[in-house]
Amino acid sequence: MDEPTRVRGRARRIAHLALALLLAPGLALLAAEGALRIWTPKRLQFETNQRPREYGQLLAVDPELGFMPILGGPRYGPHGALRNDYSLEKTPGRVRLLFLGDSVTERGAIVNGLRTELGDERYEYWNAGVGGYATQQELDYYRKYCADIHADQVILTFHLNDFDASPVFFQDKGVVAVRASQTQRPLPWLWEHSIAYRFWFQQTMEKPTPPSSEERLSQLERTFADLRDLVHERGAELTVLVLPWLRPQEKWPPSLPGKHAAVLEMLTRLGIPCHSFLDELRQTVADGVDVQETAHDPQHPSAEFGRRMAHALVARGCFAP
Repeated sequence: MDEPTRVRGRARRIAHLALALLLAPGLALLAAEGALRIWTPKRLQFETNQRPREYGQLLAVDPELGFMPILGGPRYGPHGALRNDYSLEKTPGRVRLLFLGDSVTERGAIVNGLRTELGDERYEYWNAGVGGYATQQELDYYRKYCADIHADQVILTFHLNDFDASPVFFQDKGVVAVRASQTQRPLPWLWEHSIAYRFWFQQTMEKPTPPSSEERLSQLERTFADLRDLVHERGAELTVLVLPWLRPQEKWPPSLPGKHAAVLEMLTRLGIPCHSFLDELRQTVADGVDVQETAHDPQHPSAEFGRRMAHALVARGCFAP
């Protein structure tokens, strides 16, 4: 083989190697994209299953809350609650109930159960639940956006996953990622079209150091106390509903019974009326009735279990006019 042929051979090998090196990252990304489309990690399911553009129509960035509903939009009125037919001006002789919480409150199982129990003649039901909120966000939302409702009773639904704010991802004038009170802007086209990019972006978001269990309980106690004081300052009474994990108690994760008991003890110490529903959970399970709204979801109560919790509250003398 003459020298020119050998030179051309080496050049072709170098070119092929360079091409392979250039293509390798792209092929790896395509493989990752395909794998994530087949197997989506749970922490990505929210932003994968919910279309970002739809969330851009319902949520907006808030510098303190991280995100908030668009008030005056298709779902929430300008007063901070889900749209309803009530006049903002209070009607004499009617008790105005304002519900705070996360998606459990927003979906309305307990709210609708109380409506069934108490009726509409002497009560109004204002639902200010916001999916994805934790207790501190619920307090801040009530402080900033619900002052005009002038409730007689404020009912906070506390779930055992409400200790920490959750990251939420949606589109707002271009795609925006929100974690609590923090916003970061990814590349819009890649965010919308690539699960691999969303996965990478989420992994590289700045993550605050998680507090210890003692710090979380201390923060929660301060939040409850601040909410109690603000509700009283606004001329209303506060009640906290401490929801059970929606499984038989023997199947709860090991940390939850202690958290459940600690929250009830904390609320009692703060002088805040509170209610739990362990007896109702046991009886509903024993009756063979679904306590979960959908299978394998231990957080959102079924309509029937919501009605049973509401019945228990009325039987205990709650919300009497």
